[in-house]
Amino acid sequence: MKLKINSILFGCILLIMNIFPFIQVSRAEEPELPWEIPTVLAENENMVKADTDSDRYSLWIDTVSAAVCLVDEQTGYMWWSNPLSPEEYSPSTVQVEEEMRSQLIVTYFDENKVSKTVNSLECFVNDSVEISYAENGFQVEYRFEGDDQQFSLTLIYQLQDDCLRVSLPAGGIQEWGTSYISEVALLPFMLTGKRTQEGYVLLPDGSGALMRFDDPKPYAAIYQQKVYGWDIAVSRLYKKRNEENAYLPVLGMIRDSRGLLAVIEQNDAAAILTAFPTGKYADCANAYVKFTLRQMDTAVIANKDWKYKEYPVAEKQRSAYDCVVAIYPLPEAKDYNDLALAYRDLLNKQYNRKKLTGYFTGSIEIYGCGWKKATFLGFPIKKSVVATTLSEARDISDKFINAGLSNFAVVLKAFGSEGYELRTNYKISPSRKLGGKADLNQLSHSLDGAASLYWVKDVVSQFNKSIFNRSKVIKGLNNVPIELGHYLPSTFALKEGGQRWWINRPDEMVKAIKRIDKQIEPGYGIGFENVGDMLYSDYYENNFMERQTSLKLIFDALNQFNNPVMLNGGNLYAALNATLVADLPAGSSNFDCMSESVPFYSIVFFGYKQLSSRPFNVQTDWSEALLDCLEYGLAPSIQLTSSGNRELRETSLSRLINTCFDDVGEGFISLLKKYQQTVQQLSGSHIIRHKRENGLVTISYSNGAEVIINRSGKEVKIKDKVLKSGEWYIE
Repeated sequence: MKLKINSILFGCILLIMNIFPFIQVSRAEEPELPWEIPTVLAENENMVKADTDSDRYSLWIDTVSAAVCLVDEQTGYMWWSNPLSPEEYSPSTVQVEEEMRSQLIVTYFDENKVSKTVNSLECFVNDSVEISYAENGFQVEYRFEGDDQQFSLTLIYQLQDDCLRVSLPAGGIQEWGTSYISEVALLPFMLTGKRTQEGYVLLPDGSGALMRFDDPKPYAAIYQQKVYGWDIAVSRLYKKRNEENAYLPVLGMIRDSRGLLAVIEQNDAAAILTAFPTGKYADCANAYVKFTLRQMDTAVIANKDWKYKEYPVAEKQRSAYDCVVAIYPLPEAKDYNDLALAYRDLLNKQYNRKKLTGYFTGSIEIYGCGWKKATFLGFPIKKSVVATTLSEARDISDKFINAGLSNFAVVLKAFGSEGYELRTNYKISPSRKLGGKADLNQLSHSLDGAASLYWVKDVVSQFNKSIFNRSKVIKGLNNVPIELGHYLPSTFALKEGGQRWWINRPDEMVKAIKRIDKQIEPGYGIGFENVGDMLYSDYYENNFMERQTSLKLIFDALNQFNNPVMLNGGNLYAALNATLVADLPAGSSNFDCMSESVPFYSIVFFGYKQLSSRPFNVQTDWSEALLDCLEYGLAPSIQLTSSGNRELRETSLSRLINTCFDDVGEGFISLLKKYQQTVQQLSGSHIIRHKRENGLVTISYSNGAEVIINRSGKEVKIKDKVLKSGEWYIE
């Protein structure tokens, strides 16, 4: 079947849609149309049903508007790609209403690199949409033929295994003339709900966040976050501060006590998650996936008079990967817990994940040596500064073990000859100043199974900034190596005179990982700094590497790694291959557009990976931080040194806060013992439900245990127990 959209017929339909939805049905007089029309669709000249193998669901397309409908044949419930009557959602502008009727929003740029946006509704006006059958579904080709639009895109809908896969194949994109596609948003209003409805969209920001339909935020900024965090090869000029990564390539929705789970299956590294809170541009909230096919950026150049000007730059090559979003209907899903459990089961099936058999108490990160500026015979040098020797690290870990703690991780950072931010090497070579290999072996033996040991290596940053290393580091769109440094917390500007470094190309990073794997001896694993939370492109003109290629290289390297791995940050491609995922947030970014934080990430990973929190050193209230760990399924973490922080001033370790063991060690051990007493009873289990009501938090586990935490700020009586604020118990 091939159907050419008739523009005259579509124009008539647009006029009628202010009164009737896409599908007319008989209904009683009501003050407001229902969100979904609970009736069985009937095939006619406009509504066409796909031939699929699904027993429970059916897929339909409206040939007048190209809107698709996923129908639960058991209940008659429908999920439409577009709102049936957009005018009911009070769109603030004509453009918003047009986007509600569109399946695509395309951002493109012209020969002058001026960025513009167009939606697929314009293709109907120009009679340039073609619908045809595809295997298990439909194919829709959109041809954009405006004055400055010369491109076409093809969307493919396939209903397979009770899952609607929406594909934007790279081979289905054609460009001619002087316009080039930059970004494409898919089905921008499929995950949406009105203010009057109960429900929300789920965002994988940090631990997870909800954006409720009935929580209007007209003045809040929209949510827009690249999956796996910001691409460091792209300008950080407009990067938000204090933002958490979107660690997982997924969006979700609960509406009418039913769920949809949208999983980015292909080209997830090019995806941007976008969400609008209720009241921003319409009386509804919505979330969708947008793919970057060509990266645009802004170059800032200073003129002779030191006035800065911004110039647009753009990548010439378009992404070579297909973009695929798999939409799973979950008719029995009642809340975000069910979305998390469904996603967890998908990962288990795809990657054959195994459950942990024990429990994890926490992690202690011990720093060895840094450097400070000094002079020798009038020449500037970098002088080594000792924060902790290997012998002192053994004494610290012994105190944890002697206190009755077990199943924790000891993480050694900057104990090699490279020091902390001093130089780059990929040898596991303990510094002689810190005790050398002999003391490292004694530390490993002293743990005697009570704790695991990780030696941290930085395979991302390149501190040896010689001309010979320039071919090994990434470049931005201006073909200049990306230079980084530490930022001032007050202004977010780079520190004057501070250390600078480059970023290794992904293929160079993989070489380093393989080299390190061959050096590891029994008794300890390796921690890779930044690999779990930093993913980037390389715009080197002679060897362009897009972000998805970097992802594949890193995933394969970690998947083939033969030893235990610890990672800072929980990006999916890395976390799947880690033993310990550290430095995880207990909460989301808490942007104004968000309604609340939820432990979505931990429901997916707790019981399958060891998870630890951000260091307690930076927390103002350790008791509250411990409650966060209990609620969000994270083990406590701390950074430690033997030296005091005063001794580390004006060194590369000066950013450390409250790390001296003599000052904070005993207090942390006391908290860790309380945590261990609880987590021991959760051994081998995983989280199945999280509930927060009136300040009372309940976390249910697969072994039948429940952890109840009072975060209400007042005393609460539960059954025969009186629970003070800040207390918890397990039953």
